[in-house]
Amino acid sequence: MRLCLEARTGVLKMLLLILVISLWNFRTLAMPFLHLRSLGLFPQRNEKEFIGIGAVIRDSSGRVVAAISKPMQGKFSVELGELLAFREGLLLAKRNNLAIFSAEVDVVLVVSQINSDSIVLGDAMFLIYDIKELCVKVGGCYCQAIPRLANSLAHGLVKLAISLGEEFVWWNVNPSCIFPGC
Repeated sequence: MRLCLEARTGVLKMLLLILVISLWNFRTLAMPFLHLRSLGLFPQRNEKEFIGIGAVIRDSSGRVVAAISKPMQGKFSVELGELLAFREGLLLAKRNNLAIFSAEVDVVLVVSQINSDSIVLGDAMFLIYDIKELCVKVGGCYCQAIPRLANSLAHGLVKLAISLGEEFVWWNVNPSCIFPGC
């Protein structure tokens, strides 16, 4: 009888602990998972020596929470352009206290560099370490590769940055409101 009572007490303590932890993390549990997609692209004829970047933050149901379209001055490799776009998306999330669950880019080399624990050397070293630090600050996002075709909204944002040459930021806007077809 005493053993049965101790077992019940142990179960009750465990349930109470779970309840306390759940209430403590309620804000985190109640937030939808946010996903970041980014893309850096070059104009077809790059006489102006700049790239366009685009980043989209969506919630778990696919709605756009935030989006950014921005031209960046300079000549960059494809990987550096992708890393710059990724960082801009993370900076947008950090500035606005958005917790990012996952990040998706369409350059596999970028994904492997971000997810790797090995020491990174070369042109992208500081940018990669900056992105890793930002990932920790916005919730420890997991980076994964996606096909380029699955990144149509970020593609459109890049084209907009290249054609207009100005930075734009959107909040809670349906992609069709930014431009049709995405």
